[in-house]
Amino acid sequence: MTATEIAADEAALRARLEALGTAWAQGDAAAYASFFAPHAQYIAFDGTQMNGRDEIAAGHKPLFERWLRGSRLLWSDVSISFPLPDVAIIHSRGAVLKRAQKQPSRGRRSVQTIVAVRRDGHWTLEAFHNTRDRPFAQTLLGKLLKG
Repeated sequence: MTATEIAADEAALRARLEALGTAWAQGDAAAYASFFAPHAQYIAFDGTQMNGRDEIAAGHKPLFERWLRGSRLLWSDVSISFPLPDVAIIHSRGAVLKRAQKQPSRGRRSVQTIVAVRRDGHWTLEAFHNTRDRPFAQTLLGKLLKG
């Protein structure tokens, strides 16, 4: 891949993440799930696994209707690599911001790993793994052991 192709693919993937965030902010579970492959694997921060687009939509619908109504996604530190020309690995940090929040609370910060595959000229999310961002060195036990 040339530098120009890589830059174009990175821009397309970043645009997909922004569009994914827009679907989330609109509380549209079906639109959110549409970014994922029909057979995608999705692991939420608490270890819940959703298999396929239908389960992703069904899993997010009650969240958008109740607990996460009016929330939005915050992406940061996005890095993208291409192990193959049509496969991308995206690492990012992020959080869910509740309706009135401007900054994420410490307990809501997460780290994501996303695998995207280009099919028929479009990037589709094949796997998504989200985990809370709590490095051991920043925990009380980690500080005590270090000190």
